[in-house]
Amino acid sequence: LDQASNDGITPAYIASQNGHEACLVVLRDAECDLGQASNNGATPVYVASQNGHKACLVVLRDAGCDLGQASNDGVTPAYIASQNGHKACLVVLRDAGCDLGQASNTGITPACAASGDGHEACLVILRDAGCDLGQASNDGFTPACAASQNGHEACLVVLRDAGCDLGQASNDGDTPACAASLNGHKACLVVLRDAGCDLGQASNDGVTPAYIASLNGHEACLVVLRDAGCDLG
Repeated sequence: LDQASNDGITPAYIASQNGHEACLVVLRDAECDLGQASNNGATPVYVASQNGHKACLVVLRDAGCDLGQASNDGVTPAYIASQNGHKACLVVLRDAGCDLGQASNTGITPACAASGDGHEACLVILRDAGCDLGQASNDGFTPACAASQNGHEACLVVLRDAGCDLGQASNDGDTPACAASLNGHKACLVVLRDAGCDLGQASNDGVTPAYIASLNGHEACLVVLRDAGCDLG
């Protein structure tokens, strides 16, 4: 019952991936290794967290599996649960003592993953667990930039209330205001404006939020930028 496929996927992995906790119990009682990772480093815990299977996580936890083990690219179960909005899984991981703030190999944190996909409830759990919600990736990409880029103003509000710098630019000088303007997210621009961000700040190559909004035809964003006193010329 413990035999893995050529890519390292075990019966425990498949059961966890698809939410079959009763099968996991059978495998556990047969003394299978419920924590064995696939060739890419993803564990049964990882795929249970990815797909929101809290009951499977509990079985894996009680079997002594490492709930914090990351895949080969440094993505943890907490990261993937945050990215997919599975707050119940995050709570199990938190209560098991996992580091909910651990970043991937590229420096992307669970907070950034949650912000980019609009999961403000996961952000709140991460905040209450003491995670740094403002931590940037290796290229300087912040959770605020991720939220602004994808139009998740509710996540921006959580980040703001946690004391994050909503104006922090990436390594290439792109600000959250630039990201919001690029994709036409007026509501995010308003949150950034009200947080005191400089909506006129240009990137390293001189591109302003006004320029990028104009280029992409986002009139409503231009109006916010104009009313904030930005130079539209």
